[in-house]
Amino acid sequence: MRAAKTRVQITLQSRQDDELSIHTYEGDWAVRNRSAFLVYEEVDEDRRLRTTVRWDPALQELKITRRGDVETEHHFVCGARRRGEYRVSGARLLMETETDELKVTAGAGVSSLELPVTMEWKYRLWMSEESVGYFQLRLHIQEVITR
Repeated sequence: MRAAKTRVQITLQSRQDDELSIHTYEGDWAVRNRSAFLVYEEVDEDRRLRTTVRWDPALQELKITRRGDVETEHHFVCGARRRGEYRVSGARLLMETETDELKVTAGAGVSSLELPVTMEWKYRLWMSEESVGYFQLRLHIQEVITR
């Protein structure tokens, strides 16, 4: 059985050190097997990335997968260090995320998967055992209202 999709507007705020970037996208939201899935496309200059975000409230785990010219897989669990990977032009690099904070709030409260949903997380990214930087992200997802 396929989950019904809801068309959504996404606002992504990303901060690394003193640099803040804000992007907006449109995508699809679905709840399936007690997890929420967000799928959208990022277009940056002449690169396209299909991004899938999966939130599992039972495991308190956020997983982000990007596929396209660059492929990445990130896992976020508060208080834990998780492995992921980065692939580009045939090269594969292992990376890890060390998550300090992960908070998801939704329409009917913290444990709900109802729209609107806001996901916030802070993490340190490691590649080859070296810190690449500290990131703070906020993803706000709301239903697109068509008239």
